Amino acid sequence: MIRRAGVVVGVLAAASGAAAEEWRGRAEGGVEYDSNVQRVEDRQGPQAAPMSRLRAAVDVRGGQPRRARWSLMAAGGARTALAGAVDTEDATTLAVDGAVSRRSSDALVLGARATHYEVFPLNAPVDAHAFASSGADLSATLRDASAHVATVAVGVRRLAYKPDPDFDWTGATLAVTVEQPLWRGADARAVDGALGYRLEQRDYRGRAYVNACPPGPMPEARCYVPGDRARADLVHVATLKLSYAGQRAASLGYELTVDDSTSFGSSLVRQRLSGSVTTPLPAHVFATLSVVGQLDRYPEPQVVARDIAAQSFDSLDGEARSSAAVRLGRGFGRAWQAELRWSLHASALGDAAGTFRRQLVYAGLTWEQ
Repeated sequence: MIRRAGVVVGVLAAASGAAAEEWRGRAEGGVEYDSNVQRVEDRQGPQAAPMSRLRAAVDVRGGQPRRARWSLMAAGGARTALAGAVDTEDATTLAVDGAVSRRSSDALVLGARATHYEVFPLNAPVDAHAFASSGADLSATLRDASAHVATVAVGVRRLAYKPDPDFDWTGATLAVTVEQPLWRGADARAVDGALGYRLEQRDYRGRAYVNACPPGPMPEARCYVPGDRARADLVHVATLKLSYAGQRAASLGYELTVDDSTSFGSSLVRQRLSGSVTTPLPAHVFATLSVVGQLDRYPEPQVVARDIAAQSFDSLDGEARSSAAVRLGRGFGRAWQAELRWSLHASALGDAAGTFRRQLVYAGLTWEQ
């Protein structure tokens, strides 16, 4: 992987015609209490455990501002149990994000980007949360004199779900984003808005399920049988976000996801409403409060792989559920910050069968240069 990262840096640098000009590094470590370390439903007996966290990242950039720019971000992390009874949850992560952009005119910027994120279990041969997600896209961004920005990106994406290859998929993606300043006030206060739409075509390795039972009562588990065709999903994601910047920072977002699947019981309509506020407190402490309310609806009865549908596959700690979180941070010295976090994750709203609960309490230090 190091050799591959070196190749990416070389290609991006050659494309931009300039060496690296700037870099940023970040490292963090701490301890965490997890009330449901294996992320199971309450009725299955959740197990609490202390965990340790380490993460490091470096971001390198270069190029010519008026012509071509390139960037490469590489990050790695580890989450391990401090109590041996749950060492099956030990895992490491790797993330790589490389991009190159070229200004075609004062209004048009063309770009290319490739990303990869992967979770590696350390002690368990099969980890329910282990996956690898990769993507690549080409983009065109238009910006006018009033700071209106529109971006169109097309590409491909691949997901490999390590515990069960039937959930592996590849597919084409299309994304459109429009950003617009809504208000400008005194003291650099501002309100901005963004609209987005993403379309993903997912072709799965596994076959689509069909309902083998005659019409009538609610289907049972025995009614879900593999059909003779591969599963294919068409996923639509629409987003709306408002953000405020001033003495305090705040954001409000809404996301609608419609997953139209050929596999019986796998279609999904998901709504997420999120909000966050960051404000300064006495003694140079900054506090961030964030809340997510999620409502899931399954047009068809869902029995198969309900836990797979609930995963976000964005990161090792991604929880596609309702949540609330509080973060306190205080900087000291030139590059250090102490951090304390608490979060609660729960079943999505409208999930009558859901009994999921998970609390996380984290304390750690961060160095950033």
